[in-house]
Amino acid sequence: EIGSLRLVPSGAGRYEVSIDGEVVFSKKALGRFPELKEISDLIKARLRWARRQQGASASSWARSLGCE
Repeated sequence: EIGSLRLVPSGAGRYEVSIDGEVVFSKKALGRFPELKEISDLIKARLRWARRQQGASASSWARSLGCE
């Protein structure tokens, strides 16, 4: 469940999506905009991963995506 969602304007052509301070998508890191539905899929995957880890650091998940 998503408790809140906040959009934060940015400059310099950046496009990033973060969950609890962890970047889950970065246009700069990946060199592209997300595909249709990609952001919601990433959020759902992150939530599933967090439930399985039960307290493990989310940064290893962000590194696996190349976003950290």
